[in-house]
Amino acid sequence: RFTSRVGGGSAFFVRPHMTTLAISRRNQALKELYCHNWTALCGIASRYQNLSKPYLAWIHPDYEQADIRLVVVGKETNGWGGEDQIVGLTPEDAVAVMMKRYQEFQLGVDYSGKAAFWTPVHELYRRLNPHGSTFGFVALNASKMDQDQKTPNADVREAMVSTELFREELRILEPHVVVFFTGPNYESWLDGCFADLKRTGDKWLSRLDAMGFRSTASAHITRNT
Repeated sequence: RFTSRVGGGSAFFVRPHMTTLAISRRNQALKELYCHNWTALCGIASRYQNLSKPYLAWIHPDYEQADIRLVVVGKETNGWGGEDQIVGLTPEDAVAVMMKRYQEFQLGVDYSGKAAFWTPVHELYRRLNPHGSTFGFVALNASKMDQDQKTPNADVREAMVSTELFREELRILEPHVVVFFTGPNYESWLDGCFADLKRTGDKWLSRLDAMGFRSTASAHITRNT
């Protein structure tokens, strides 16, 4: 058991599969997943207004060396993509641009101490891996895109869920621990992603079981107020 003073959320502890992919193969698997779903993501962007570019993960080599592989899940970006130009690119090139954008962001390390999300995320990782390197975890988002730098409307979120991207990302990443910092507005998203989802806990912290994984630990995450 561990205690971490971070914002309210949900903890989803999973047991990894026995097969371990090399880090380069994990990134290749992610790239193939994103390329396969690129048309669907572009379709969502064309149907709804003011969506950001997609938040596509890249795995740092430190992740493979971590004693406890951690994946944290936030809500959505606050604007994403900068000046990157992906219009007219092939899916492979567009995905490569967006994965590079994620890589260069360096898991928000420059925002530690300044932003509510990245400070507790890095603290949580250090508690799980006190001797681990800085970039040994992966950060995903409930929504691949934000809308006007805010939470997308329900139709957009439903369209995102239909891609099943998040489930496949988890299968590729094979984390030991997944912690959701998504809050109550994304409860329906969780239900859509995991048809077999079971909750234990309250509105500030829920222990989640899904995807056929068994819980291997419990956690207490308290509101920092």
